[in-house]
Amino acid sequence: MDKVEEAEALGSEEEPSHSGPKTGPAALLKEATMVVAGLQELVARATIFLPPYDQRLSSDTVVSLHEAIGKARRRVCPKPAFSFKTRRSEPEPLAALIAAVRREVGTTSNAEHLQVTPVCSPR
Repeated sequence: MDKVEEAEALGSEEEPSHSGPKTGPAALLKEATMVVAGLQELVARATIFLPPYDQRLSSDTVVSLHEAIGKARRRVCPKPAFSFKTRRSEPEPLAALIAAVRREVGTTSNAEHLQVTPVCSPR
């Protein structure tokens, strides 16, 4: 739990500490996660000779440590807010896309001979 508290304290500081390259809160949280993963592995190995009550107690302790690290990580390194990305360029007009496809693929009919008829005839 000391690593989690250290990471929270470092995350709340305004000036970064210059004691080493891996002293940031994210690095400390990663190290704490590795330590808890090691504990989880030890608990898994010890299930052979531990009574059920101690197994459950050990598993619950490991889970609570993972939750504490997760809460600290969310406080120190929050996820960025969702935002829509803007389009980089305007979409091409549909007629230009159809003409490009016809040039590439070719067509079996000549569309120029078709006469466009209005949907509603004027009276």
